[in-house]
Amino acid sequence: MILREAPPTSGLRPKWSDLIGAFRGPSNLEERIAEFLDVPEVQLECSGTASLVIAFEYLKTLSRRRKVVIAGYTCPLVVLAAEQAGLRIAVCDTVRGGFDLDLTHLGKQLDDETLCVVPTHYGGALTDVDRVRCFIQAASREIFVIEDAAQSFGAKYNGRPVGTAGHIGIFSFAAGKGFTLYEGGCLYGETPEIRRGLRETSTRLRNHKRLLELRRSLELLAYHFLYNPLCLSFVYGGPRRYWLKRNDPIRAIGDYFTGPIPLHKVGSWRRKVGCQALSRLRDHLDRTRDRFDALSDQLERACPEISTHSPAEGYQPTGSFVFVTFTSGKACDEALRVLWSLGSGVSRLFACAIDEYPYLSGRITSTTTNASDLARRTLIISTSEMMEERQLGAIYRAIRS
Repeated sequence: MILREAPPTSGLRPKWSDLIGAFRGPSNLEERIAEFLDVPEVQLECSGTASLVIAFEYLKTLSRRRKVVIAGYTCPLVVLAAEQAGLRIAVCDTVRGGFDLDLTHLGKQLDDETLCVVPTHYGGALTDVDRVRCFIQAASREIFVIEDAAQSFGAKYNGRPVGTAGHIGIFSFAAGKGFTLYEGGCLYGETPEIRRGLRETSTRLRNHKRLLELRRSLELLAYHFLYNPLCLSFVYGGPRRYWLKRNDPIRAIGDYFTGPIPLHKVGSWRRKVGCQALSRLRDHLDRTRDRFDALSDQLERACPEISTHSPAEGYQPTGSFVFVTFTSGKACDEALRVLWSLGSGVSRLFACAIDEYPYLSGRITSTTTNASDLARRTLIISTSEMMEERQLGAIYRAIRS
C-alpha cells in the first residue's frame, strides 16, 4: 500500500493562513491577477474551460465563421468547449517530435469557415504563438488566435507574460495548477473592445448557481486538508490505480469529461483566498523552475537517449513538470508500468492525441500523425516539492532500463 504520493504537477501548496487571512482580506482578485501579469485588466471566470466557451461565443458575434482549429496534443475539454459553443472542430498536427503546431498542416486547415485557432502551452513547454499568429494573419485577417495558457499562468516568453500574444488568452486555476481556486480561470483580451465584448458575453451566458459555488468553496477548503503526500495517496493515487487495474488509462489520468460546462460567478470568499495565495506565487514559481532545470539536466545526463524538450532561449515555462519523450512507445509504457505503481509523481499529460479519444469519436474531422506518436512516447515527471530522493532514484532507474 502506498502511503506517500507525489502529485503529477508542482501546485502551489495551500496554507491555512490563506483561509484565515481571507476573512478580512481583500477580494479584488481580478486587479491583482492583472497586476501579476502586467496587463490592464483580466476577467475572472469559474474555470479555464468556461473562459474558453465565453471566448468562442464572443468571437461568434464578430463573424459568421464557425470552425475552430485546435492543437493535436491538447485537453479534451477544449473539444467540449467548442462543441458547447456550436463550433465545428478541426485539428492541427504538431511538428514531428515537438509541441509546436505544424504550420504546413495548419495551412491545410484554414479556410473561409475558420473562426479561430487555439495553440496550446504546457506546464513543461511553451508554443511559439507569435509564429502561429504571423502565419495566420498572412492567410487571413479574419481568423482570431485564442492562446490556451491554461497550464502556464506565470510563464514568460521573451519577457512577456504568456497568454498575451493572441487576441484572447485563457488561464486555468484548477486544482493542482500553480495557482488554484480549486476551480477557476480567467480571460485576457488584447484590446479594450475585446475585453468589453468578453464581459458582455459572460454576463449574457452566466447562470446564478449558488449551490455550485458553495460546492466549490467546500472543495477548496477540502483541498487545504488533502493536498499533502499522505492524503494524495488516497484521493489521487487511489482512483488512478483503480482505473489502471481496469485498463482504462483515460479515466486513470483524469482525461474523461462530460458536458455541459458550468458558467457561474466566482464567490467573494474564494476570491479572497485567491488574493492571499497569489501573493506567494512568484516565490513558488522561482523554486519550481529551479527544480525543473535541475531535473531536466539530470535526466539528460543520465539518459541521453530521451528528450526533455528543454526550453529555447527566451522561453520560461512554469516548469510544473518535465516532459520526457522516449525513443519508442513501448519504452514509455514500460517505464509508466513501473512508476505508476510507486506513487512517484509520474503520469501522462494526455492519454493520447486529441483525435484518438474514443468518447470524442465523430466530433473531430482530421487526424494527427505526429501528435499521436508524441503522445505515445511521452510522460511527465512532477517538479513538486513533495518529490523525494527515493522517488527520483526510482524514476532514473526505470527510464534507464
